[in-house]
Amino acid sequence: MVWEEHGKTVLERLARDEPGKLATIAYGLLPRDLFVRVEDQRTPGNLDPDAYAALRSLLDVIEKCGAIGDPISARATNRLRDVLLSRGREQDQSAYQSVSARGSHLLTS
Repeated sequence: MVWEEHGKTVLERLARDEPGKLATIAYGLLPRDLFVRVEDQRTPGNLDPDAYAALRSLLDVIEKCGAIGDPISARATNRLRDVLLSRGREQDQSAYQSVSARGSHLLTS
């Protein structure tokens, strides 16, 4: 009976004069199963989002081709890995030679 008579007036007064208290009351009325814990979201391997998107795209292609678990596809995947690794080593070597050349130029100038 009291709530029906005064509830609206009390809530209006709280909203106007003590909004923090009203928020606390409202929070207390929410069912606990509504709360969701948001944790630090990280990509697998802590890859940056662009690298993970590229990897995910490659994995999608591999899955669409039915390559998961196929011995021939496993060999192809290993070959792709080897090619990419050798390309990375070539780029590292090229960058090293470029830096070395600039460094030796500075020493002879």
